[in-house]
Amino acid sequence: MTNSFSPQDIEKIIALASKKTGADPQKMKEQIQSGNLDNMLKDTGISQSDISQLLSNPDLAKKLLGTPQAMAIIKKLLEG
Repeated sequence: MTNSFSPQDIEKIIALASKKTGADPQKMKEQIQSGNLDNMLKDTGISQSDISQLLSNPDLAKKLLGTPQAMAIIKKLLEG
């Protein structure tokens, strides 16, 4: 499995996250695209600055996404 996702994979992840959280998938997609993740993150204990730091450091993001735990979660999400 690679660390890059197709648009279809992203749609699947958003749909599953929406289903699990009860959030509107279109609003989730808009928040992701705009970079305003505060509403999505409010119950997770993760701040927007944490996400920004992760996204601004490609090596850290690759390291995180490459962990067995992250790969298992991603695989489970994509398989439905």
